[in-house]
Amino acid sequence: MDLDHCTEETLPLFGQHTRMWRGITVYPITKLSVERAANIVQQYGVDHLLINSSADWGVSDPLSVPRVVRELERRSVPRDQIEQLVFLNPLEFYSQSPRFTFKK
Repeated sequence: MDLDHCTEETLPLFGQHTRMWRGITVYPITKLSVERAANIVQQYGVDHLLINSSADWGVSDPLSVPRVVRELERRSVPRDQIEQLVFLNPLEFYSQSPRFTFKK
């Protein structure tokens, strides 16, 4: 199960030890800035956390995920945690589907 569009206000409702996947979507103007997303990652860690960028209604920035990576690097978040967040977690999440394949 996935809980998407979490923010600082909603993420604590699901607990840090949930086995549910929690998603945060960066909407740079209306919902969740790069800085706020980085704050969430630093506060709650990367376990079962997914991050994505918006590309739909309103002001969107499809490059938000790399911008969050850059912000986390600026804050000296360890590289393995960043890799977990933006590569390994999505890989594990999508691998739950028997129709998903990943080729190196």
